[in-house]
Amino acid sequence: MNDTVILERPSPSETPYEKPFPDIFPSIGWVALFMVFQVLAGVGALIYALAMDNGAREPLDVMRDLTSFAVPMIWALVLTELLLLGLLWLYLRKGGRFAAVHLDRWSKLPLAHTVGMAVVLIGAGLAFNWAYGEYIVPDIEVQAELRRLFAAIPDTPLKSLLLFATIAVVAPLLEEILFRGLLQNSLS
Repeated sequence: MNDTVILERPSPSETPYEKPFPDIFPSIGWVALFMVFQVLAGVGALIYALAMDNGAREPLDVMRDLTSFAVPMIWALVLTELLLLGLLWLYLRKGGRFAAVHLDRWSKLPLAHTVGMAVVLIGAGLAFNWAYGEYIVPDIEVQAELRRLFAAIPDTPLKSLLLFATIAVVAPLLEEILFRGLLQNSLS
C-alpha cells in the first residue's frame, strides 16, 4: 500500500489576503523622515548656537566655530534619533511587524556567541576605519573636519558618554531598523 500523502494548496478564495510587510513606500518614507530629522537637528543646533551667541556673529562664523556648535549638534542628533526610534517602535509594535522584519530575535546563536561576534566585528570595523582614515585617505577634508568636530567637544565624562551613545548605540540601532529592517526587507 502506498502511504504517500498529497497536500493540496488552498484556493485563493479560501486564504485571506495579507498585504506583505514592509511595503516599499512606507519604508522610503521612514528613511526620508530620518533625513528630515537630521536636517532639523542641524538647523536646531544652529538656532541654539546663534541664540547663545546673541547675534554677535554671522551664522557661518558661528558654524565655523565648532566650540559653540559641536555640543548642541550632538545633543540635537541624539534627541531627534531618540524621537524617531520612539516613533518607529510605535509603528512596529502593531500587527506583528517586529516579527515581520525579524526584530523579535537577534540571532539564532547563543547570546554569548552573538555578543562575542559583535565585539570582534565592531573591533575589526573600527580598526579598518582607523587604518583607512590614517593611511589610505588621510588628506580628505572630511577626516580633518571630523577631527576638528571631535576636538571641539569638551572632554568631560558626560560629553564622552553622549558622543558614545550617539555614535555607537543610537545611530546604529536606528539605521539597522530603517535600512536593514524596513528598506532591505521591502526591496526583497
